[in-house]
Amino acid sequence: MFSEVYIDEIYTALANGSSTTETTGLTKRLQVRGHNQRNNPDPLARIGALRVAAALGVPAGLVIADAYCGDPSNDIRTFVLDQAQAAQEAGLPIIRRLTEDSDATIATRALGLLRQLVDRQSVALCRRLLDAEHPTVRAAAADLLGHIGGRSASLNLRRLTTDPDKAVFKAASEALKRIEGELGRDKPSPWWASNATIKLPSPPTKLPKDLLARLPTPEPEIIVEEASQPAPPVAPKVDFWTTDWAALPTTMPSEIPALLKLLGLVSREDRPTVVDALMQSAPDSMGMHINRAIHNNDWVIARGAALYGAIANRPDLILVLRPLCRHPEAGVRAAVAEAIGTTGKKATIAALLPMLTDADQGVQATAICALADVCLAIGRQPYAASQLQGLANASDPAIRELVAFQLKRLTS
Repeated sequence: MFSEVYIDEIYTALANGSSTTETTGLTKRLQVRGHNQRNNPDPLARIGALRVAAALGVPAGLVIADAYCGDPSNDIRTFVLDQAQAAQEAGLPIIRRLTEDSDATIATRALGLLRQLVDRQSVALCRRLLDAEHPTVRAAAADLLGHIGGRSASLNLRRLTTDPDKAVFKAASEALKRIEGELGRDKPSPWWASNATIKLPSPPTKLPKDLLARLPTPEPEIIVEEASQPAPPVAPKVDFWTTDWAALPTTMPSEIPALLKLLGLVSREDRPTVVDALMQSAPDSMGMHINRAIHNNDWVIARGAALYGAIANRPDLILVLRPLCRHPEAGVRAAVAEAIGTTGKKATIAALLPMLTDADQGVQATAICALADVCLAIGRQPYAASQLQGLANASDPAIRELVAFQLKRLTS
């Protein structure tokens, strides 16, 4: 059994750049120490933690590196990206996180790495980044989406064809041509050799003077006794239905029923990837598959079909989906409410009203959001507000919070 003093000595040696210190049997305790340094106001201590990460290697060191994806220093986050890149496939989760970095240089570089891999797990990520503040990030996201996105991505990319930045306009235009088949798509080209040894780079022990000048000097903590200002309102969680989501398979199924079933089981972040696969199959026959799911009482496929109607923006499917508002499975009712909220019109509001008081919390929450979304889209905010006022004193605190949030949206 190693003493805490001994482990502290080993950690300090590694943090100072020692490459000969023995770490056998100490990995987890060194990980904890490195992870805990993320809140240290001294940037040199945080850089030291990344030296410990480099000494532990892959995968143990990445546990530490991941904790610094949100570090306030651009230089430290750049060191993290260096380590994730060196980790090859094991570093992809960190690389994906850093595509949403506040620094455009880091975000663009991370997107470039995913572009080399033609990373098909990044469809939802690229959709979000099309709205990034910096044009180089928007352009890089559009470029990658052109190589990995399905036809549903065209809706997002067309918005960028009016982007004032020429590089963004060009990237979006070419991406649309790739999705339509007018231009070819690249194959993955990993940046590492197949037999390459994985070694995480360590921040240098003697940091460059310009880097040291950029690192902020720790300031003493000032305790303010006055009450802090309330945080801005954040939309409450809506996806209550389950937390036991299925993982995306390595190879997507090709049959529509299998894809619809998968769509009904994966998390919100993974759904656009499945929808893209569906749109490349036979989207015109979707109504037939929905009717078949209703007839066969296959609730997972029915849920997937409803989610497809929402994500693919298919208002033509709403009439087919409406009978599922009374489906015995809560997951199906919640998906139908989501579809109506995304693509519904005035005539579909009546289908939402019974679900506002549904026995299932997830269905009720989704219907509340859907009603607000539809009425905001058609200019009937007072009607939605009057319907939601009756739920303002609901017994469930999560529902009360959600209703208050939606009422603010409707009346602001």
